[in-house]
This record gives sequence, C-alpha cells and structure tokens, in this order.
Amino acid sequence: MVRIITNFLAALILGGIGWIGWQWLHEPVDSAAIQIQAPREAALGLPVYAQFIVVQTFRLPGIIRVTRLTVPMAVPDPQAPVLITLRWHDETVAAWRLADVAPRGLPADTVADIDLQLAAPRLMDGQLELVFDGSDIFHDELTRAPRLMVETAGEKYAEGNYRIAANEKAGDIGTTIYRQELRWQHLVNHYYKQPVDGFWAVGLVAAGVLLAGSLPSVLARSLGLVRPGM
Repeated sequence: MVRIITNFLAALILGGIGWIGWQWLHEPVDSAAIQIQAPREAALGLPVYAQFIVVQTFRLPGIIRVTRLTVPMAVPDPQAPVLITLRWHDETVAAWRLADVAPRGLPADTVADIDLQLAAPRLMDGQLELVFDGSDIFHDELTRAPRLMVETAGEKYAEGNYRIAANEKAGDIGTTIYRQELRWQHLVNHYYKQPVDGFWAVGLVAAGVLLAGSLPSVLARSLGLVRPGM
C-alpha cells in the first residue's frame, strides 16, 4: 500500500512539474531580434535638429512579431519638438513624440535608453525604417537637440545603415528591436547559439525532475515506512 501511495505521489509531483513547465515554456517573452551597440558618449552623439532628419534602416530576420524598440539617446531637453516614426513598407506603424517617451530630470550629458513601445505586437518582415525628425528645432537651438549614439563601423550591422536627409552614411544608430516569441522558442534559439549552455540546462533539469520524482520514496524510507530492498 505504501508503495502505491509513493508511486501516486511521485506521479502527481511529476505531473505538476510537467504542467508548470508547459505553462512556463509557452509564456510570451521579449527577446532582441536586432541589437546595434554604439558607444554611449553624449559628446560624440549625432544631433537631431533642423534639416538633419536621421533615418536608420533595418532588415528584419524573417517574419517576427515586433513589440518595441529601445534607442540610447542623450536628451538635454525632454520637451524638444522631435518626432520618432517607425515605417514598414512605406506604412507608418507607430510614432512617438520625444516629450512623451523621454526621461525627466537627467543631466544633459546622460545617455538613457528611450523605450519605444508599439501599441500591440505587430508581425513584420523585410525592411524597417526608424525616422528621427527634429526639423522644428532651429539651428540656434542646437543645445536642445537630442543626440543619437552611432556605431561608425558599418560592417557590424551590414544589413542596414543610417542616412541624414538624403545622404547615406556608413554606420548605424544604436538600436535594439525586440520581438515576441514563446519562451521555448527563445530558449531553442539561445541554446542553438550556445550548445554547451544547452547541455548544462538539460542536465540540470533532468536531475531536478528525477530528484523530485524520487522524493516520496526517499521520505517513506527515511520514516521507516518502507524497508530497504522493498
């Protein structure tokens, strides 16, 4: 009878772990689909003002569900009239006013990540453009202009580049584009790139499951409910 109870409890524990694991693996998570890292030096940043409209072009890695973007910027004046627009195949997907997304109370030379959240996740592929328009900031107001961080080595993100007005430039604006995927998809992608981490993770999970499954039997033996060898 004790054996039946311990087996039942073991099955119950393993079933609970399986259900929790299934739910956890099927939760949606955000992961970086494109990540362009640029030096975070405000003094070296690219100002957005007057006719110097900045456009960064991206090439998405297949069909992905885009949720948000983050852009490191120095923002000396959070109220500066700057419009940020995300375009996909000539369609405006989203637009943000700097005044609505910029942090307040930071020193002018502080570089902060500006979070550009889409109203809802959007399936997209192909080419994206992120436009920074500060044309309402006049030349004599340069000190108000936000500054973008630039990775000047264009080969670090060969799939795109930035331009100022119609002038193509070598390099890219520091940006991270996030996609929504199920946690198991994120883990598969991660461990495909880092297989050693994957082996360790699988081993630890397997050991944990075996330990949890054997817990009722171990407790029964420690309490003397089951004699050794039974």
